[in-house]
Amino acid sequence: VRGSGGSIFALGDAALVRHDRTEPFAEQLFKAADLNGNGELDLLELRELFIGAADAFPQLEDYAAYLKEVVEVPTEDDSRMAKIAKIFEESFEREKLAFRKALSLTSQMVGDRTKRTAKEAVAAEVDQVLEHDKASMNLEEFRRLLVGIDKNLQHFPPTAQIAAQQGKYLAGLLSEGVIDGTQESYAKTMGSKPGFSYFHKGSLAYLGGGSAAFDLPIIGAVTGPAAGVVWKLYETSAQLSLKNAALVGLDW
Repeated sequence: VRGSGGSIFALGDAALVRHDRTEPFAEQLFKAADLNGNGELDLLELRELFIGAADAFPQLEDYAAYLKEVVEVPTEDDSRMAKIAKIFEESFEREKLAFRKALSLTSQMVGDRTKRTAKEAVAAEVDQVLEHDKASMNLEEFRRLLVGIDKNLQHFPPTAQIAAQQGKYLAGLLSEGVIDGTQESYAKTMGSKPGFSYFHKGSLAYLGGGSAAFDLPIIGAVTGPAAGVVWKLYETSAQLSLKNAALVGLDW
């Protein structure tokens, strides 16, 4: 639980797992990007900041992509080489996004739970902050932009599937025997452990009359009697003992 120093843990319906917001780091990010120290960020500085910080704050990715497209970086290189470099850069970005999308099918981090923002919406947000056709923004305007960006953060849905995986993850942390309720022990444990990742196994629901519906990654939605058979097989195999599995299977 945030603010507990590693002494209180929550999971399932009692917890919302959310990635770090950018707004609390507004001043730190602003100072890092304000290279000339004039107290203002122009679009080029904002572009470089968002590109560099997108790995730490995934909610910045769509904004970084928009600024890369509309803000040109001044260069003395041959214009033909610059165009070639841009083509390779765009190709690399597409491969990177495709890889992350494929990876999220099996292992989804909370940072992946970010609502995508269309370029038009990004442009509107930036223009709204840059009032009166200004070419730069001050700290308060920058902070206002980050507040809007953080609204794209999403948390994991409160389902039993997620709660079960969170329980296993937390049990693994506590089994290390290092966490003792202090911030130091928590930081030491998390420094050597990856963050929680969610493996979506699909959704399954019984509809009655021998029919069911399930939604699996890649495959998509399936409904009807065949899905009902799958539901019965899953519920039977999910029992903790052979006795219970036999009783459930015979009860269909």
